[in-house]
Amino acid sequence: MQNYPNYLFSPQLLDQCSEDRAMTSLEGFEAEVNDYLSGLSPKKRDKALIDTLRYKMIRQVLMNPKDTSISTAQFRFWVKKMFHFSSRAQDIIYHDYKPVATREEIYGILVSAHQEANHGGRDKTSAIVKGQYSWIPKELVARFVRCCPTCKVKRIGCSFSSPFEYDVYAPEIYPPVLSESVESTPSPDPYYYLENLPEPCGIFETHDYLQESSSYLDDMLATYKMSIRPESLNPNDILENIMRDWSQQQQQQENNLFLSNNKEP
Repeated sequence: MQNYPNYLFSPQLLDQCSEDRAMTSLEGFEAEVNDYLSGLSPKKRDKALIDTLRYKMIRQVLMNPKDTSISTAQFRFWVKKMFHFSSRAQDIIYHDYKPVATREEIYGILVSAHQEANHGGRDKTSAIVKGQYSWIPKELVARFVRCCPTCKVKRIGCSFSSPFEYDVYAPEIYPPVLSESVESTPSPDPYYYLENLPEPCGIFETHDYLQESSSYLDDMLATYKMSIRPESLNPNDILENIMRDWSQQQQQQENNLFLSNNKEP
């Protein structure tokens, strides 16, 4: 059984964590924290996060600024330079006028912030965290979002730029290159332009895509996804395989046409 810091949760947060199983797990997050700390130099690692014990020492220094028996002179100087009390609460430590989050509180804070952002990605989650707390490295926010199962699914289903040599989008509606960010991208309808497209064949021959012009590429992707294993759903691989199959089918049609036109009488 692994030992983790005594993470602090409110009863409401415990209920949220138990209900939202599509959230980064405590075990996964703690592994990311340890990996993050191991990549820092010893000097930076010592002050990268503030655990409960160090939080209490900081509070002692702030409450007794002339007491030289608390820790070292270097530590006391660092505390007085970096932290302060709120005028309304002498038991809460602030940095840059925001409450300092201890290591034991970070996971719960990230769970709440990521839920508030509706799994909106690193930047949205980080903005919520930064607006309310201090001493939570942005790198840990990024790692938390990266491990989130829900966000992984959203990354697999991201938008693509067109694989065709000619324009298949409406420039006045959609930009030439669509976003591949974690954030979800709206899909206006229609945004594909399909004038004079060749008749589909092969894996798409059961559909009349010329009659479904508003979502041609989307339907191609959906049809192709159904024919492969879920673990193989990499967006770039899907597009590459679609275009390779399409090219092979077109080449085969051209070869058949050439042979039929050059048969000896």
